[in-house]
Amino acid sequence: MRIYMFAAAIALSPGLALACSTGETEVFSCITVNGKTAYVCQAPESIRYILGRPGSATEMTVSVPNSGFVWHSDGGSAMHTIDLNFDTRGTHYVVSATRYRDELPPLDAQIQVERGGEQVASLVCRDDSVRLAERAITAAKTPY
Repeated sequence: MRIYMFAAAIALSPGLALACSTGETEVFSCITVNGKTAYVCQAPESIRYILGRPGSATEMTVSVPNSGFVWHSDGGSAMHTIDLNFDTRGTHYVVSATRYRDELPPLDAQIQVERGGEQVASLVCRDDSVRLAERAITAAKTPY
């Protein structure tokens, strides 16, 4: 009986909502320098951005259809950058990850949020926590 109660407590924990759902693929995730976790999750018809602190209720969830999601990939001899862009309700989100050739950390990432042309948030990811699955993105790639 205790095992079932423990499992139920874990399943009902608000922190577990802070991840991609069944039917979604994790495209990006990181832990920010201020301890929040960010995810970008791809579903067949939409993409979702999730932000919050592990063990707490999700602070923000933004979902847009794939048609409203724009992403770019730009690489050169020294670095490769991927930008994930989406807008909702007058707010513009950019999740950016850069991989530098022959340098550590392997990925440098940040999240910028703008509303009305003004920056309202800038989150920097801890270098050791960034995960990016570029090949998992099913939305159309757009050129710069």
